[in-house]
Amino acid sequence: MFRGVNKRIIEMCNTQDEYFEKVILFVSPSKSALNGEEIMKQADAYVRRLGSAGEIQERKQQKKRSRIRSVLQIGSAVLAGAGIMFCLIQFTPLF
Repeated sequence: MFRGVNKRIIEMCNTQDEYFEKVILFVSPSKSALNGEEIMKQADAYVRRLGSAGEIQERKQQKKRSRIRSVLQIGSAVLAGAGIMFCLIQFTPLF
């Protein structure tokens, strides 16, 4: 028995990725009425957004670096605030 015979399927063979040679996309029934050129344009944009495995790894590393940078900035601000409070408490004359 065949299922999905009336669905539009796009097979992209040139993925420009070293790991994947082919991408198969199933067009949503609500969008299958669009012209073929628009569907192909959307399919190409979608595959580009997926990115290659190297790009995904790089994004993960950038996120990690960003988190570390944020923690260091917050820690520096807390230490600066503590230093200022210490100076105020130590060097403020009492009445």
